[in-house]
Amino acid sequence: KTAGKRCEATVEFVDVYPTLADLCGLPAVSGLTGKSLKPFIENPSAPSAKVAISQYPRKAGKTGGGDVMGYSIRDERYRCTLWREIAGPKIIAVELYDEKNDPAETVSLHDKPENKAIIEAFAKHLPPVGSSAPTDAPKSKGKGKGKAAEPKPTTAAPGKPSTPDASASEERGPRFDKLDKEHKGKLTLEEYTSRQSDAAAAKDRFEKFDANKDGIVTREEFVTQGGKHPQAK
Repeated sequence: KTAGKRCEATVEFVDVYPTLADLCGLPAVSGLTGKSLKPFIENPSAPSAKVAISQYPRKAGKTGGGDVMGYSIRDERYRCTLWREIAGPKIIAVELYDEKNDPAETVSLHDKPENKAIIEAFAKHLPPVGSSAPTDAPKSKGKGKGKAAEPKPTTAAPGKPSTPDASASEERGPRFDKLDKEHKGKLTLEEYTSRQSDAAAAKDRFEKFDANKDGIVTREEFVTQGGKHPQAK
């Protein structure tokens, strides 16, 4: 009855099994992490109070210090990634992206004071210390609602804003290629803002990336964020 309608609820792959069981009228299995999506099938506009969580390990040297686990927590508006010690409670770095106004995740909002409460709310969803998967867990490369995405790594001293490391620099290249539909190796302001939901915020980012102020953002300028990236020469 609701075929073709769009649903904005945040879901996970672990929801598939309980959904199929529910639709088939099978007894509910206790102890499952996933939830049946039948309510959203019947009513796509039903409110969702759930977050989707994916995790991604990084070896020592990637984010400074020892091995860490990145927990990427997603709701309908934001994606928050918290990098935590594998066997301890210490948070090494934090990222926060506004998926509504910055779907390409070009600017982390973790260091804005007004977002502190948002990050704290996401942190409440972290699993208990010591429950992390092995550091050699397979990488998950999907992105978007219902798919586990590899968090973009950052490094930071405790209590200080995080900054992208070399791996983050490498990941900005593919993001530029996604925006550069014509594969010209450069973007005009119009091309860049036309692919962002918040044109004003996108314009500000474009101007920061445009290091030589020629009205064009090259792939190198995008990757190095206008030469401000720690890996920029």
